[in-house]
Amino acid sequence: MREVYETAFRALREADADPAVSWLMFVHGSSTLRSKEATPYIIRKTSIQHRNVFVAALRKQEYNH
Repeated sequence: MREVYETAFRALREADADPAVSWLMFVHGSSTLRSKEATPYIIRKTSIQHRNVFVAALRKQEYNH
């Protein structure tokens, strides 16, 4: 489970560093992204929780880099 967690956060950091990426979709990613560690990277209010995927709206703020 730790590997999944680390992979999800690596994807968040990489997407945050890419100015062309505003959304990131995770298959069954809601449990990983419930962590408070994800908050600096995502906008929870505009993210989309579906039973099969979690679509994270990215914050794209300088302090994430």
